[in-house]
Amino acid sequence: MHQLRKVFRALAAGSVAALLAACQEDLAGGAACPSLCPEQGLEVRDTTVFALSLDSSIVGYPPLGSEAQILIAYRGDTLRTAAIARFDTLLSSLRVGTDTTSRRITSIDSGSVAVQIGTTPLAKARVTIELYDVDTVAADLDTAAVRVLFRSDRFLGSRSFAKDSLTGTLRVPISPSFLTSRITAGRRIRLGLVIKSDSSAQIRILAAEAASGTAPVITYLARATADTQTISVLASSNASVRNGPALAGLADYMVVLAGTPTPPRELLAVGGLPAIRTYLRFALPAVLVDSTTVVRATLLLTQAPSPGVDPTDSLVVLPLLGRARSVLDAEPGKAALVFDNDRQLPPLQIPPNGSGVRQLEIASIIPIWRLEDPAKITRAIVLVLADEGTAGHVAYFYSTDASAESLRPRLKVSYIPRAGFGLP
Repeated sequence: MHQLRKVFRALAAGSVAALLAACQEDLAGGAACPSLCPEQGLEVRDTTVFALSLDSSIVGYPPLGSEAQILIAYRGDTLRTAAIARFDTLLSSLRVGTDTTSRRITSIDSGSVAVQIGTTPLAKARVTIELYDVDTVAADLDTAAVRVLFRSDRFLGSRSFAKDSLTGTLRVPISPSFLTSRITAGRRIRLGLVIKSDSSAQIRILAAEAASGTAPVITYLARATADTQTISVLASSNASVRNGPALAGLADYMVVLAGTPTPPRELLAVGGLPAIRTYLRFALPAVLVDSTTVVRATLLLTQAPSPGVDPTDSLVVLPLLGRARSVLDAEPGKAALVFDNDRQLPPLQIPPNGSGVRQLEIASIIPIWRLEDPAKITRAIVLVLADEGTAGHVAYFYSTDASAESLRPRLKVSYIPRAGFGLP
């Protein structure tokens, strides 16, 4: 037994010595060493490929009516937006004193619209909020029919505010005769709110979708037949949601009166108003995904300067992992709605008026793509602005249609070729 132990020790020592000797050799061309001696012979290779099968800028995000805060902006011809508040449920009868019988409202003494200010406004001078009647027989999603109704014959009232008072709840008076005509007839009310100022200005108001705060409300002092007293009545755009209008999400929403132009084919856009997303579909060489270990993968995008709103501000572009199934490949607008918020890729922070090559690190999603069938789950990334739908700045990048090849999106990959056990 004692002799056997000596033999085993000798064999073990010889094996260790052989391994150590092997690790001193230059076996970079072999297949065994990377597994046995990971610190030796790992050849990292670099390649750059044009890996996109589709790149497209798609307008219209976030979906209409899903905004938690509605931006009302006045930036001359560069950017002008309005808020729409819909009141489909309005109290048309009331009870006076201890009377248990409801009596129909016959007149309105006074009324106002109240909105709650959200994040910090931008104003250098007094700001006037104007109200317009934007009710129309057009379809609910026909925002073009709403935009043309901001005209003098639809004006309902206004109020000016000092720049330092643009906080909390703001009230704007509304024509009592207009309220009387709508409420006594049992008709709905659709209001449009815009702002004006001697300089650029913008405010954000809380919407029905906000996690906290109050959606736009109408308050009015109502009077029934032969009554000498008035009763205060409140109606919220939230009531429209609870009582189910044709499209509940449209209790309040934003329309763009003047905004970001559609980019030419050679440019991709992210941000702006109406908000734009960029959808990038990848067609990676199979050898890169299946037969290598990717050390680094960098999507190179060449930025073009944007002369739009707030060109020197910093904006944050979020690259999001697309999760749409391949059945949506023909509809990138729908595919751009499906992404994974839990798998974070490093954001890109840039000024809108910047230029040059920008880098997005995407190596962390290559292993995900390796495990999935690209015929079922599309390999894609969606570029979204962090403050999408609430800011007018926009980032431009050259697309695969750029005239110069050096400007087009490309993927730079550092990888280690995979090698199995056996002879080189």
